[in-house]
Amino acid sequence: MAVYAYEKITVRCSFVSEGSAGNSRAGLNTDLMARALHNIIRNGLRYAQSTIEIQVKCTTEVIITICDDGPGIPPALLGRIFEPFSRVESSRDKDSGGYGLGLAIAERILQRHQGRITAENCKPHGACFTLQWPR
Repeated sequence: MAVYAYEKITVRCSFVSEGSAGNSRAGLNTDLMARALHNIIRNGLRYAQSTIEIQVKCTTEVIITICDDGPGIPPALLGRIFEPFSRVESSRDKDSGGYGLGLAIAERILQRHQGRITAENCKPHGACFTLQWPR
């Protein structure tokens, strides 16, 4: 497990490989996947109170979970957050909250990898994003 600190946010990363005797190779477009991960982690850094946990798991597919301890996503908006220009807080403007494209871009990148991205709220609070695609 690796632990990084960014200002007041601690980022913990762990990697788990199952099967194939440690073979953790996965097919992906590195530039696109880096962009998808950047979009999700940047949101986590924006909303986390103190911690972001990232876990990478390789089985027959790659599963990356990124969870923060922030306020989470209002349940009524969970189904819409991957739509272009969708933003959790409508009071945000482009100077502080972006354009609402980061999650939509991440979703398109995962689709291009024959995968998917999902989001849910964590208990007691926070948001958790799961990115998965076939190896």
